[in-house]
Amino acid sequence: MSIESKSEQQTALPEGYSLEQDGDGDWVLMGPPDVVLFSEPGEGLLIGRCDEATALSEALDHLASQPSRSMTP
Repeated sequence: MSIESKSEQQTALPEGYSLEQDGDGDWVLMGPPDVVLFSEPGEGLLIGRCDEATALSEALDHLASQPSRSMTP
C-alpha cells in the first residue's frame, strides 16, 4: 500500500456513514441505522457549523475514538 492510498483512506468516511447539513447549516455525522453515534441507534452526531473539511476531520476523529464494532457483543 502506498502512502497516497493510506492518506486517501484517512480522508473518507467508512461505508455506510455520511456527513449531512441540517436546516440550520450544522454538519451532522450519520451512520448505519444499527450504529450508536450519540445516544440511540440511527441518531446522528451533531458536529456543528464549520467548513466541510473540518466536519470531515471531526467525524473521522470521533469514529477513530469509538470501540470497534467487532468488540461489542
